[in-house]
Amino acid sequence: MAQCCAEGFEHSGTPVGKVIKIGNIPTYYSRAKITSTSSTSVTSDDSYSSRVLVIATDVFGYELVNVRLVADRYAALGTFDVYIPDLHNGDSLKAETYDSILLKQTGFWNSLVGNLKFTASIPSLISWFSKHNEKVSTPIVDNFLYALKSERPLITKVGAIGYCWGGKFAILAGGKLAKQRSTTINNQTLTPSVDCVIACHPSLLTLPADIENITVPTFFGLAETDHVFSKQDVARTQSILRKKGNLTVLAYDNTTSILENNTNSNTASASSSSSSLEFVMIEYKGTTHGFAVRGNENDTKVVNSRNHVLEKSHEFLVKHLA
Repeated sequence: MAQCCAEGFEHSGTPVGKVIKIGNIPTYYSRAKITSTSSTSVTSDDSYSSRVLVIATDVFGYELVNVRLVADRYAALGTFDVYIPDLHNGDSLKAETYDSILLKQTGFWNSLVGNLKFTASIPSLISWFSKHNEKVSTPIVDNFLYALKSERPLITKVGAIGYCWGGKFAILAGGKLAKQRSTTINNQTLTPSVDCVIACHPSLLTLPADIENITVPTFFGLAETDHVFSKQDVARTQSILRKKGNLTVLAYDNTTSILENNTNSNTASASSSSSSLEFVMIEYKGTTHGFAVRGNENDTKVVNSRNHVLEKSHEFLVKHLA
């Protein structure tokens, strides 16, 4: 599991947002690009959007350029401000330390050296996951969401996006248990719950509990090959979601750039229950764990899939955060 969660490619680009503090938590903030069609999302004082996205990152944390560029892309669509809090308390894995895993070079010898370095790093990775488990990290997520809603009280809708490690915590924020953890701050009763969830190649899920507890519309962007969220995990998740609401299962074949029915789902597509809760699950053919935030920019198939999951997840968020 550790290697899947730590491997990938570092992307090029210059983030346009800034680092602020929310509840004393360092947070990358990317302001929504204001357009004629997005202005209704902006508060009267024009200081921040009333509908926002919070990104829970992978193990490389909020400083990694990749996830900041993703935040900027969502913000550039003009609908939501985007926040990426430091949920690791300054203890994210550093790209420069793991540059043989977060690949910057290719080739047989470089790959061999990288694999050897990864093997040597396994004990420290295991230690990292134990220090940032659910018991430790859930209160940090809660405190950020409490603070965000308290410090920016004109926010009316919150969507959570989680990548890899962060996928679990986005899902937990969309669960019924989050709604029960209310607190009072400045005479406001606040919960750390969110209104919509996007989970891209999530890891460390506790099945079936994490999925059974979901109470908000949820979109899953899944890799075709993922040892962290296996085919068996996908099947169990689909079974649970079909009982909870309306589930649509699709596959994206990036060689033809069309959506097609996922034959592994037996039906293709949509199942319905008595609930109107919407779930969407798209499997991206030819991708591996981490593609949505750490995929190879030189692989056209991966880039197409990354672009598609961002586009479709944004459409889902617009629909459910209206």
